Amino acid sequence: MKVALKFALITLTVFSASCKVSQYTSPISKGEFVFAYKAEACTACLTYMGAEIKDDNSPWLRFEVLGDNFKKQARLEGKNFTDTINQKARYFKGGDLEGGKAITNGCLLLFESRHLDSAAKAAYRQFLKQQKAIWGGL
Repeated sequence: MKVALKFALITLTVFSASCKVSQYTSPISKGEFVFAYKAEACTACLTYMGAEIKDDNSPWLRFEVLGDNFKKQARLEGKNFTDTINQKARYFKGGDLEGGKAITNGCLLLFESRHLDSAAKAAYRQFLKQQKAIWGGL
């Protein structure tokens, strides 16, 4: 009886040790998602401020990471920041720069901002929740 009990206990221990709890792991890293989100917001800022960007495949690459909803969310962050740029714009006076604004610098400030970093990380957490809901414990 003791041998059978020991055998059952060993078998149960080996079996439970070999069982692995499945946990969803995103194929998109946090760093990759955050960078794509911030880059999309920065690009939106530039385009809403009138900058023309040609022959750039980056938006398609970011779409593969962000999908449609998060791409739209990031673009809205960029669009909203244009108001800040317009309010704080330093208009140049005199010479060839008269009437211009520091658009690129302003949009890069958005890219580097704590606000956008926090928004991108919050979006990544939301992304993970959605992926877990879709894929479950895979």
